Amino acid sequence: AVQILLEDDRKPDRYIRLYTEDIDASHFEKEMTAMVSTICTDTYIRSVEEVVGTNVGGWLSVPLTYEGSADTGLELVVEVMVHNTQIVIENNDQRMTLNGAFAIGDTITIGTQQGNRYIRKNPVFDVNGKLVSGDIMVSLQARSDWIKLLGSSNALKIFGETSGDGHAVITEYKYASTGPQNE
Repeated sequence: AVQILLEDDRKPDRYIRLYTEDIDASHFEKEMTAMVSTICTDTYIRSVEEVVGTNVGGWLSVPLTYEGSADTGLELVVEVMVHNTQIVIENNDQRMTLNGAFAIGDTITIGTQQGNRYIRKNPVFDVNGKLVSGDIMVSLQARSDWIKLLGSSNALKIFGETSGDGHAVITEYKYASTGPQNE
């Protein structure tokens, strides 16, 4: 894959991923030139800088700056710090709930981009990058929202519960904005 960095004076810089389809080079010319043909199978523009938050108390609520005008999905990594049976992710009026057994040290990765949605716990990939184990899409509670960043203000909240005790148990997350950037 080829990654093209889009530098922006206003920051954060963004990048896109492309794959090389063909390279047509003139090897025997005095001035060597090449034409590279690429395919963009991942149409999302991604932020170079991750937003990272930590709260040892467990409840995490962080305002997120998203400068795009179109609503878009995101990629999220949640580290579980206390055994719990539910993880809740909220952004404004959206609520995504995962039910299951979540242990200390579990890494939950979530992608909410349209056309590439996933929920994984401690994912394992083979040498070719194919997911071998860790798909927990079934843990998504019925009628949950797929969290999106909105073209307005965003306040991401992540917390968990153990048998309905209401205690917050998620203490770290990482987020990378993805999606169309209409500016």
